[in-house]
Amino acid sequence: DFKDFLNIHPQGAYFNAHDIVQNLNDLHNLIMVVLDDKVVGYVYYEDFKADGFTDICFLNVLPSAQNKKIGTKLIEKAIEDSFKKSEIKKIEISVRVDNTAAFRLYQRLGFKETITYLAYELKF
Repeated sequence: DFKDFLNIHPQGAYFNAHDIVQNLNDLHNLIMVVLDDKVVGYVYYEDFKADGFTDICFLNVLPSAQNKKIGTKLIEKAIEDSFKKSEIKKIEISVRVDNTAAFRLYQRLGFKETITYLAYELKF
C-alpha cells in the first residue's frame, strides 16, 4: 500500500515519496515489507545500466520493526535483483558516518567503504 509508504518515507529527503512512486519502472525499484497489513520497511534503488551500477538510495525500517532482520532482507533482495541484470557490475550505497547501525549492516553484507563525502550546511 503506497499510502503507508508515503507515511514512513522521510520528509525533506532528496526524493520525495510521491516522486518515487510516480517514477517506478524497470530502472527505479521499490521493495516494501508489509506486516499485519502495514508497510514497516522499504528499500528504493535505481539501476544505472549504462554505467554498470545500482545505487541504493533509501533503506527505511520503522523503529517498531527494527532488529528483526528486515533491513538485511531488503538489502539482500535489492542485491539479488540488481545482479540478475547482466549490465550491473557493482552496487553503491551511502550512509551518514553517525549512522553506525546502518554502517555495520552494510559491512556485514559485504560493502566496503570507498569514498567519504563531506557535507556542508549554511544556516540563516
